[in-house]
Amino acid sequence: MTDTTTRSINFDLTQYPTLHAASLSSAYVRFVRGPAGAAKTSWAFVELLRQAVAQAPAADGVRYTKFLVGRNTYQVLVSNTMESARKTLGPLFEARASIPPTITGKFALPDGTKVDTVFEFLSLEGEEAMNRLLGGEWTAAFIDELSEVPERVVHAIIRRIGRYPSNQLGTPSWVGVLGTTNGPIENHWLHQWELGENAELLDEIAAEMAKHTPNAPPRPFLHVFAQPPALLRPTNPDGKWTPNPAAENVQNLPGGYGYYFAMLSDPDPAKITAYVEGDYAPLKRGKLVYPQFRRALHVVPRESIRIPAGTPIGLSFDFGRTPVCTIYVRHATGRLLIVDELMGEDMAVETLMREKVVPRLKRDWRASKIEWATGDPAGESGGQGLESSPYEVLWEMGVPIENPGTNLVLPRVNAVATMLTRLDSMGFPLLQVTDNCTFIIEGFMRSYIYEQVARGDPDAVRDTPTKSHINWVSDLQDAIQYAALLNSGDYLAQKKAVHNLPKLTKRWA
Repeated sequence: MTDTTTRSINFDLTQYPTLHAASLSSAYVRFVRGPAGAAKTSWAFVELLRQAVAQAPAADGVRYTKFLVGRNTYQVLVSNTMESARKTLGPLFEARASIPPTITGKFALPDGTKVDTVFEFLSLEGEEAMNRLLGGEWTAAFIDELSEVPERVVHAIIRRIGRYPSNQLGTPSWVGVLGTTNGPIENHWLHQWELGENAELLDEIAAEMAKHTPNAPPRPFLHVFAQPPALLRPTNPDGKWTPNPAAENVQNLPGGYGYYFAMLSDPDPAKITAYVEGDYAPLKRGKLVYPQFRRALHVVPRESIRIPAGTPIGLSFDFGRTPVCTIYVRHATGRLLIVDELMGEDMAVETLMREKVVPRLKRDWRASKIEWATGDPAGESGGQGLESSPYEVLWEMGVPIENPGTNLVLPRVNAVATMLTRLDSMGFPLLQVTDNCTFIIEGFMRSYIYEQVARGDPDAVRDTPTKSHINWVSDLQDAIQYAALLNSGDYLAQKKAVHNLPKLTKRWA
């Protein structure tokens, strides 16, 4: 996009770090969720305009593009999304009351070429939506308010893009899907996509797309971006919501932060979560087990961490039919950094090791030795349909697993809470997680709770945390608790009395 065009639509991406990052992403599908009023929809139209200007010109010197813009109902599509397009795109574009409604833009660029772009606005509601999509041929698409659109409609849209321009008008220079939304409910399809439910499949699809698309650089299939919450939730029951300095677009809202404080009057906490925080509203009510957990403090970008080759690693397991393994490294200060999560469904721990853990160790930890390993103490006994216990299976596979000392819930929870709240000598929490551990972070921030047992009384909760295997919530949290116990001062002081087994020296080359 030329500087002249950028000024004419008056949208400075540098003011919106999350939206700026979304524009820089090369992913085929880019979704942004965040609070209401955070400029998400305007960003999407600016991004489509940028792609229209970047489209390779046809033989006649014209850059042809056609974009689908969809939303759940016709009423909000016209009154909200189309109105946002008018305000964002400005005098360069003309709205037409056609069927479907369109906004068109035809203008010259300084290099002598011209832009010819069309935005077609379609309602995505009901069975008719699928029929309306069947005959469409678009360059790319933008879906507004993803939380209200079924997953199958998204896949239908993916099937209809990359079809315009064609023949004498050229071929698309860029094909993709943009989507924006406020916070959906937990277990919404977008929630599962963001958690990485089909991450391996999508990676394979992206690799095949790159392989079979001539002259195309590799690009990831999916990238979901989360804007900061507008207000910060109280850290204790008597606290107050506070403005978040990192919130985006507050400076352009007539009421500033007051726009969001007004929303706190809504009696439905799910609405506050969705529109003020831009986050996933919980399906279950209750209290977080670890209210001390803060993303800004306890989550570390994986790409920012350099771990030298050969660094000793730790493993922590939970068994059963949904076994999990967490991988962590231990700093000299005693700080634990959880760097990976590996989960299995309807399998024994031996299968988890063979299919998930060992390949990951060979890929990322080839020169490292397992220095610490622990897991559910019940794993010392037989089970899972095996003659050997899970502990024995792991020892036979070269994992020096040790009993963490107890399986009582309170000591386990307290061990993690202590590490979350105490700092090491460098000023970091004793427990941190890298941002690739999406299911662990999800559990800390939302899913691992003391469930509410009486409606209308938020303080009436169960005495023990929820035992949910959906998204491996309790399984991963249990594994972290065992690691915290194993690395606690009390356990280390008594370690020789608990286990006197020699350390194995197997590496994973």
